[in-house]
Amino acid sequence: MYTYKELRNGNYYEQDISYSTLMKKHIKKHSSYLQPIFEAISNSLEATNGLGDRITIRLNFSKTTYKGVFDFSSIDIIDTGTGFNDKNLSRLKCLYDESKGQNNLGTGRVQYLHFFHNTDIYSVFEEDGKTMKRRIVLSKKFLASSQNRAVIWLGDKIEEKDASIGTVLSFYGPIDENDKTKYTGLRAQQLKEYILVHYLSRFCLKKGNLQEIKIEQYMNGVHDTVNDCYIKDEDIPNADYTDIVKVPYSKISMDGKSLIKSSKTESFEIKSFRLPASIQKKNEVKLTSKYETVDVSSGIDFSFIYDSPKIGNGYLLFLISSSYLTNRDTDLRGNLQIYSRKDYLKNRGLFTSDEEILVDDIQEKTTNSITKQYEPIKKTKENFDNKIDELAEIFSLDRDVLNNVGYKVGDTDQEILKRVYQYDAEVSAKQDANIKAIIDSIDELIPGTKDFNRKLNTKIKKVTELVPQFNRAELTKYVTKRKVVLELMQKTIDKKLTCQQKTKKQKKINNEQFLHNILFNQHSENPLDSNLWMINDDFIHFQGTSESELRNLKIGEESFFREDLTTEELEELKAFNRDRLGNRPDILLFPKEHKCIIIELKSIDADVSKFVSQVSGYAGLIRQYSKEKFEITTFYSYLIGESFTLNEVKRANPFLQKAYYFDYLFCPSYPVDGGDNRRNGEMYVEVIKYSTLLERAKSRNKIFTDKI
Repeated sequence: MYTYKELRNGNYYEQDISYSTLMKKHIKKHSSYLQPIFEAISNSLEATNGLGDRITIRLNFSKTTYKGVFDFSSIDIIDTGTGFNDKNLSRLKCLYDESKGQNNLGTGRVQYLHFFHNTDIYSVFEEDGKTMKRRIVLSKKFLASSQNRAVIWLGDKIEEKDASIGTVLSFYGPIDENDKTKYTGLRAQQLKEYILVHYLSRFCLKKGNLQEIKIEQYMNGVHDTVNDCYIKDEDIPNADYTDIVKVPYSKISMDGKSLIKSSKTESFEIKSFRLPASIQKKNEVKLTSKYETVDVSSGIDFSFIYDSPKIGNGYLLFLISSSYLTNRDTDLRGNLQIYSRKDYLKNRGLFTSDEEILVDDIQEKTTNSITKQYEPIKKTKENFDNKIDELAEIFSLDRDVLNNVGYKVGDTDQEILKRVYQYDAEVSAKQDANIKAIIDSIDELIPGTKDFNRKLNTKIKKVTELVPQFNRAELTKYVTKRKVVLELMQKTIDKKLTCQQKTKKQKKINNEQFLHNILFNQHSENPLDSNLWMINDDFIHFQGTSESELRNLKIGEESFFREDLTTEELEELKAFNRDRLGNRPDILLFPKEHKCIIIELKSIDADVSKFVSQVSGYAGLIRQYSKEKFEITTFYSYLIGESFTLNEVKRANPFLQKAYYFDYLFCPSYPVDGGDNRRNGEMYVEVIKYSTLLERAKSRNKIFTDKI
């Protein structure tokens, strides 16, 4: 084990690079404290050939003043590779040297500078038939003491007879205290698991020709042999499943507003490995570059895989590899330059290539492959999709908007909705500003000129184009839903529903109930979720109830009827053993301004002429016994049936008149008895057939469907 020593017999290694600027603006500190260790191990793996070579990683800890508590001292990575001969040393001087291959640019050493005060390298190598050794030290501290902005000190090259070829790289003095705490808590077994997962792709390819890899712990200079760990061939699993998918490139359409798929594709290989739960804590997907795993970027969502249950006795690790990913690696190893559809459209001016492979397409192709192979993962994905579909249905969310804002397993409904509404608000603000600018320019038009209509239509077209696609899609969905409901109503009136076909075992068919539930679900209190628009579009916005006893009526949380009824009034309401406040009007709606809407629905086969007085009876009870604050003065009543003629209903009530258009009766002002204490109210009455109501509703809806 090596310890840090003072510098002697060497010089600062001059480079034409401003490291302070480089580290601040270009090659920033990696997010993982393990990255400098991985950088050093990667160099050792590339410097060695395989079977017969050794790589040893040593974790060194020192005693503290507390009994049994050790502090981080250093980390050594020792290999039997070729060492720092002059050729390899030249790459150290040239930061972006590509001669090493595998897309390596020599920038890993910058992570050493970000994490540690000193990185000390002792290397023995062969050169011109001689065995030589040299020492190299990297440190940001040199920037202050050297005159040439150097961060590397290079010791003299010395001949070293009988020494073993290889390199020892040691990290001393973590710069950040949080990193030091993490290094202090790191142990051999834990590091083995990190290394195994990080290099699994490389190890699988090298199985049968793997270097001897050993992880050791030293406590105050004493080798803790009990906790030695090895990575051996038997630690490397065989692939459980392998597939290759073709992912297409995408390019911007001619109008610059959308993306189109190119015929050009790249191959992406998917491999899955079954790992014990002690190593793999959940199902996981990782991309690979340069034979090393890369954490999936925020642009790709495999959260449904993470949320999937165990497969057998362990979890699956999926590795996705492609030469495309390796070619898109950056100076910050593992930071892939791959983009989502959203980013590509938003920042397309920054891209030098006309075509890109988008993370959305990588995700789609690999997801399809994985879910076909593993049923538990497929079910998790379906459950997640069903949840999103339900959310989209309930709140009328556009799936394209949902895809743009992003969502993943574990997101609450509130989190998803918040992102959608923020997105919609931003889009709407921009669109509205543009719409207002066009509307403000209307004063430039001159009515009566030859080109007036053309200019006016041009402005209208621009405004229409600026209306968000989301709003247009919602309008289409809204009108289409109405069309479906109208078709359902028609089949119900015609008795063509399957449930209306009477069988021997079936009891009496209640057509009135079917019609009632189409218009407004029985025992419901949410007109907004009803189809009362078939009678009047305004009705869905009023407070109301369906099939509720009069005595249970409430406005808000307050009872509608008086609670101080006199003995005489109570006797009147219960005379002849009739419970008049127990009556249940089919539908009651309460617009503001002391108004009430009464809707009575009768069976298709009922004789409506016998029920003309029913709605006026309900109106009288409401007029006479409501609380003073809720007093109703104006009523609108609708008696709806099917099997009647207008003449027979007029004979039952001569106040009713035939309408000029459509086939129904009405009375514009029918008296409502106010009893002994209130003056009479007035009521608009309409007696109409379901078929006429349907015809009227279809006519209104056709105005929209024809436009769409």
